[in-house]
Amino acid sequence: MTTRRFAFRFAPLLAPCLALAVLAPAPFVLTGCNAMGGGMSPDKALAMLPEGVKTAVGNYLGGLTDVTKLLGGITNIPGAQSALPKLLGSVNKVADANKLLGGLDSGMKGNVLSAFGKELGEANSGFMGQLSRINGDPGLSGVLGGALKQIQLFK
Repeated sequence: MTTRRFAFRFAPLLAPCLALAVLAPAPFVLTGCNAMGGGMSPDKALAMLPEGVKTAVGNYLGGLTDVTKLLGGITNIPGAQSALPKLLGSVNKVADANKLLGGLDSGMKGNVLSAFGKELGEANSGFMGQLSRINGDPGLSGVLGGALKQIQLFK
């Protein structure tokens, strides 16, 4: 393959990573290409993750999904009050997983994002939608706000 053909064929694939390398702050450059899918394949990234990290991601996703589903069923203050104990259990599950995930180095975090980026994005987005709805209701946010503020999203 000639250099010209190579450049035309692969330049579109490399452009986002090159732009990140030039424009982004250093920590993002280390994970940005992987997070965008420009790094290794999800299967290869998953294979490189230690079991403890995979478990933490599973706990994070499971806990955040539980929180989101629980919030989706809350429509009034009595419902919020009765759901609070179960909500706190799921919030704690997310917080515990996030303690481990938040301490990952940039390379490991890049592998997590390559392996689980789609699932993390969907879980975070679903939670943010419910959080916005709850925060829009003063009664519900008064009951649930303290618990929900404990959730830090892994991105």
